[in-house]
Parts: sequence; C-alpha cells; structure tokens
Amino acid sequence: MSTADRQSAIMIVNSSEAFTAMLCEHLEQEGGYRVTACGSRAAALMALESERYDLAIVDLGLDGRDSSDPAREFRRRQPDLRLILIPLTGDQLPPDVADLDVQGVLSMPPFLPDLLPEIEQALSKSMAVVDDSCHTSTRVAEILGREQLRFEQSIEGGEYVFYSLAVSEGLILSVAVQHGVPLGMVRHRAKETADEVRTVFAKE
Repeated sequence: MSTADRQSAIMIVNSSEAFTAMLCEHLEQEGGYRVTACGSRAAALMALESERYDLAIVDLGLDGRDSSDPAREFRRRQPDLRLILIPLTGDQLPPDVADLDVQGVLSMPPFLPDLLPEIEQALSKSMAVVDDSCHTSTRVAEILGREQLRFEQSIEGGEYVFYSLAVSEGLILSVAVQHGVPLGMVRHRAKETADEVRTVFAKE
C-alpha cells in the first residue's frame, strides 16, 4: 500500500494563500493526500496540537528571514515529522539547517510534475531521530527540575518509542526502537549499556 493510499497527512506552512491553494489542490486531487494549509507559525502550531502529520512543507522565509526556527519548533512538537523546506532563493538550504534531519527541498516556483514523486520519496525516508530525542530528553529534565543523574524517560513518536536514561552528569543515553518491542526489554538493555559506559569512564 502506498503512502497516498494511506492518505498521509501533509501540512503546508506558507504565507502565500495563492501558493498554498495551488499546492493543496494538486496534492489532494493528484496525490490523494489530506492537506492542511497554514499561513503562519501560530496556525501551524495549533494544527500540530490537534492532529499528527506525516510531512510538513515549510517556507524558511515564514518569519521574514531565512530561518529554520519554525521547522525546528514543528519537529520538536512531533519528533517523527518529515520536513520538506522551501529556501528563500534557489534550492540551497542555509548553513543552520545542517544539523536538522531534512527529507527534501522545494525550490520556487515548484515544478508540479516532480512534486508528487518528491513527496513520496520524502515520506519513505527513514529519520535520524535518536539525537533529537536525546536533546528533547535533556530539555525535559531541565524543565521538570529533576536531578540529571536520576533522569529516565520514554516518549512515543509515531512509529518509534524513544527511551532515555542518564549515564553520568552531562551524558544521556537515548535509543529509538519500533513499536512492539517490550519497554522492559529496552530498559534492561539500555541500563546494561549505561553500566558499561560508566565502567569505561571510570577507567579513564
């Protein structure tokens, strides 16, 4: 079954009503996707609160400058969200996107015959989510005020479960496993690994 058959949910975040209307019509009629158009960061955040999306097409000029901040914020809300970014000019992403796991780039004006294959490819790409989960776990630990050395957390993110465990001060081990693997097994293996890491550090 293709992603179109599953009616993947796509969010378009762009301030141009004409552009988003054109993309929505094309993706819904030709691709069979469920598409939500958002004209601002605030509207996109509200949409993310009410539904899970498979993919977001995000204009990097949303805030009036070439910035990845909105895309990062959307990914923090939904860690498994795939991203296709629209640069201000051409098809080159700014340097600050280098550490953001991006599944595609859409240059303007878009060539519609190529759009559906690009989206299908983006939806089929796996994501480098472990590092982001680690940063998320660290932020949550700080927000909750827990002692870092006692920090332990599991987060569900789409097809994966993220488990994080404090190894030592300033170091958190995060793993991503597909749904279906018993959490008890994940915790046991993670704690074994954490003990091995602590042993190595103790010898240095």
